[in-house]
Amino acid sequence: MYPRFSTRTEADGEGALHPDGWERRHYAIRPGALRFTKHTLSLGEDLSLEETHLHAGSIRINGAISEGRLQIALLQLEKHRVFGAAADGGLQVISCNGSAFDAAGGSPASAFTFNATERFVGNIISRSAAELLNGRFPADGENRPLITPFSSQSAALESLIRGSIQRAREGAFGPDEQQGLRDNLSGVVGALIAESAHVPHVEIDRPTRSLNALARDIEEILWAGPITPGDRINLDSLALRFVCSRRYIQLAVSKTFGLSFTHLKRCVRLHQARKALRETTFSVTEVALRHEFEHLGRFTAYYKEFFGVLPGAERSSVRLNAGATGD
Repeated sequence: MYPRFSTRTEADGEGALHPDGWERRHYAIRPGALRFTKHTLSLGEDLSLEETHLHAGSIRINGAISEGRLQIALLQLEKHRVFGAAADGGLQVISCNGSAFDAAGGSPASAFTFNATERFVGNIISRSAAELLNGRFPADGENRPLITPFSSQSAALESLIRGSIQRAREGAFGPDEQQGLRDNLSGVVGALIAESAHVPHVEIDRPTRSLNALARDIEEILWAGPITPGDRINLDSLALRFVCSRRYIQLAVSKTFGLSFTHLKRCVRLHQARKALRETTFSVTEVALRHEFEHLGRFTAYYKEFFGVLPGAERSSVRLNAGATGD
């Protein structure tokens, strides 16, 4: 039955940050515990509202919305990078039909999001408005969202989402209010879409897009496995692969992630090692070596700094669960 309300935090895992209708990769990119709160008010199979706050830590987001879905995200960011461009303050991001999203940054940050299926969108947006909206999306062959500054209708939508979720948190939002809220959302979102056809969008220049594309390719290479001794990834191998200089690779990674290549690679390898520690019975030493950490003491120190626990703690829990003994 609807409405449904839920609250999730870091205790539910980083995956709990995923908004409805998205296929995304989320992971912390700097040392320090990730703390967040996400409230979700579901009004049906076709519509949900979310209020998300990143209280501590840093996050990397890279993914795309599913076909046939619309999301309007009202973001408040400090010192973030969106598609490799510096972002600070309020941004409205309209994503639909496979739009990609790429961001990296840290706390504090917040998002109020409207998530809807094609069926709901079809009932609130006319064909002419949809065509007008689609005409605003980048036409350079890359399916990126429409990013604009906040507008009057952005503020109206945020107020509606915030108020509805607050009532749900207090247990005061009942089934009798559901249709009224859906109607109000239809009106506000319809006006926002119409307004977005005339609001200047945030431009990301071609050099930044090129650097961002290279950085994303490097990110995918780092996450791909398995890692073998003969296939170690470094600046020299990447420069050869992409026919560019080491300096250009460093610039691309820095612009997109706010990190050096060395720190990005270490971050990815630590996340991969954590997964291996939790899901296999390899020893800590084996896991370290399999993930390009040749000095066990440094691996332990990096791991403790990044995740706040020693790698042996992850290993112990796996072995206890598996009924294994030993190292």
